[in-house]
Amino acid sequence: MDITSQSQYYDQYWASHKNDLNHHEICRLAEIFSALGLIKLELGEQQHLSICDLGCGRGWLSDYLSRFGSVTAVDFSQEAVHSATSRYPNIEFICANVLNYSPSKKFDLVLSSEVIEHIDDQTRYAEVISSILKPGGLLLMTCPNGLQKSAWKEVNDSEQVIEKWLTPSTLKGLLKPNLDIIRQETFYLYFSYRGFRRLFNAPKFKRLMSTIGMLRLVEVLRCQAGAGLYQLVVARKR
Repeated sequence: MDITSQSQYYDQYWASHKNDLNHHEICRLAEIFSALGLIKLELGEQQHLSICDLGCGRGWLSDYLSRFGSVTAVDFSQEAVHSATSRYPNIEFICANVLNYSPSKKFDLVLSSEVIEHIDDQTRYAEVISSILKPGGLLLMTCPNGLQKSAWKEVNDSEQVIEKWLTPSTLKGLLKPNLDIIRQETFYLYFSYRGFRRLFNAPKFKRLMSTIGMLRLVEVLRCQAGAGLYQLVVARKR
């Protein structure tokens, strides 16, 4: 699908999308805020950050990011940008193709949340991220975990026009030419109750592990093993 058709698709997608956060978005927000604590330590706790929300959609995450600095938010859907501008006037929203985005300034932080899996040329996307970061600047990315795509499709068959999920190792390799990984993990375990997940995600198992004080450890180990539906990466530009 060409870029014009994709833009038209997302104009319709965002026009019909609800503004309220769903459970997945709330969980991603919690992980992003946790990672922002690390980022503030890395970049300087008192620093007012220059932030780019690359592929901002309807802008809700850009609004949360504005608590940490000045935000420039980019999306190629005119509908998304128009709606976000009216809802969050304190943020600079730009309608542009992220693969051709070349701002006059560099950023301390680039956020990319649930974007790269919908990009056909993912290598180019990683290059753009690097090109708009300051030396030493940080990338904070969330995206689906390619190791769990088949399990997710068993319980949810909805897809966008491009769905190219990356495994943790593939994502690491994609970012490696220009960025050093500081943190990489998966999260959101309880998305399916099929197969072996029927045991590990069962309420009875969770209660048992909680009773003996082992639930958090089990969850951490499972996330480290790549069992989460989503992955989060923090990486620094060299």
